[in-house]
Amino acid sequence: YKVLAKSPKGAMEEIEKMDLSKKVAKQFIAGDKEDGLAGRKGDVIGLVTFARIARVVSPLTLDHQAILEQIDRIDYNKDIKQVGTGIGYAIYKTVSTIKATLHFSQKEGVSPYDIKNPIIIVVTDGINEINPEDENNPLRGMDVWRAAEYAKENNVKVYIINIDPSFSKAKDKTYTELYTLITQYTGGNFFPVTESKNLQQIYKEIDRHEKSKIPLFARIDKKEAPPLYDTVVLTPYLLALALCMIFMAVTLDALYFKKAP
Repeated sequence: YKVLAKSPKGAMEEIEKMDLSKKVAKQFIAGDKEDGLAGRKGDVIGLVTFARIARVVSPLTLDHQAILEQIDRIDYNKDIKQVGTGIGYAIYKTVSTIKATLHFSQKEGVSPYDIKNPIIIVVTDGINEINPEDENNPLRGMDVWRAAEYAKENNVKVYIINIDPSFSKAKDKTYTELYTLITQYTGGNFFPVTESKNLQQIYKEIDRHEKSKIPLFARIDKKEAPPLYDTVVLTPYLLALALCMIFMAVTLDALYFKKAP
């Protein structure tokens, strides 16, 4: 499926929805001055893909280049066994990943991140369609309302972007109302791409609402930051060992290995 989007030269051109969504997601992360996107330099970012099931492609990281490379590798599902659009399960799994990261950080006390405002941006071109084999599965068959409740319980905002321009038509009014309701319940919002609102504008709106957080250690002097590992200087010990070996060599040469005249 193709949609109209602005080319680098400013003209409108047809582009695959998948390519457009990957392009603008990368602009949102890395920044693009021409499109008014500042980038998310201070954010820890993860990546989850989903069809029938959700897969954690990358856990939360500050390595944005790795995330951009993973986005480039995303492609349409070609496995008939994975047919479905598990939006509810994807939200649940992503919140669980965030929750596990925060729990580990608090438990171990070693996290260099100041994560105070976790959000999820779900990009899709469909609705929550459960594979028939998963209808009785409590996780894979999860509806979006239960997933939103789970996100709310863990203080995670959910934004949903539907990149199919036809989604906003009257036949999809029920889903539009549902996604608006569940996202606003979590503190986020629902954004359908329309003829009057393109994908760049949607990401700019999210960008304005969600200010980036700088990593905790980056905001304090290096001398005050707790070390992530202990440094041991071995130079004095090596020098002492070398002097001892020299002394032993001289002594042995003089007393035991001295040649007779």
